[in-house]
Amino acid sequence: MNTEQNAEVRRLFDYDRETVDAVANRKMACPTCHDRGEYRRKTKDGDSAETIFCACGKVQLIQYIAEQKIAVHDRFVRLAGLVPSERSQLSTERQTEVLAELRANPQHSYAFFGPAGTSKTTFCVALYRERAVRWVNSCRVLPLVGDYGVQRAKSYLKDYPIYLVSAKKLLEDFHKESLGDVDEHGQKVHPVVNGEKLARAGEQGALFLEEIDKVHFTEFKINALFELFDACYEHGVQLVFNTNLTLEKFAAQFGPETGPAIFRRVAETCTVYDFFSE
Repeated sequence: MNTEQNAEVRRLFDYDRETVDAVANRKMACPTCHDRGEYRRKTKDGDSAETIFCACGKVQLIQYIAEQKIAVHDRFVRLAGLVPSERSQLSTERQTEVLAELRANPQHSYAFFGPAGTSKTTFCVALYRERAVRWVNSCRVLPLVGDYGVQRAKSYLKDYPIYLVSAKKLLEDFHKESLGDVDEHGQKVHPVVNGEKLARAGEQGALFLEEIDKVHFTEFKINALFELFDACYEHGVQLVFNTNLTLEKFAAQFGPETGPAIFRRVAETCTVYDFFSE
């Protein structure tokens, strides 16, 4: 986000939290631009006026993405405002250390290994939302008002290069595609993301994988997973995932040949956090 965009987001957020939330959820008109998407203001010399694109559309699109992609109980997560939680199994010192790294380098790739309750999902969601915000801020977005606004939001998401997906479903879709299976609507099944899409996205893209430990792996699924990890490595795509598997079990899960190759890609691509040592 450039300085001008920062200024406009701050301008919108000068209003109280309830007003901003109401604008984001499309429950009231933007008090800055009145849902026109732009407004006029005087230049620094005061002799003329300039047109400024309002930030309300971006706030609304971020909210729409959160509604579509993030589980309800995690939509409150914001990297900037995240603080250590006493409910986490990680020590507050460890949480503080991890959050400092994520805030300093939110665009980096990360792999979180640890038992349940060690804030892995929270860290991933915070990074996902941060990446989504950065992508939205690269777009010119008009207010998403009414049904037309929702349709426009959907059109933006057609080119959305940031994927938050279940590894279990994704790899099952790879398998179904190879068999030529169709869905309940009679349409051929295709995975929502593959190596080709990640290659096209390049450094603008990001892959957030959940539930790797819930996958029933076969040789085909192992190869599909390697294709995704390799595409992230080769094309500069951000890769973030979490798993309840230990580092040792993660490497062993993929067999003596493919396993080390996948694990090597993770080591080469990601900052690895091992919360089992806690």
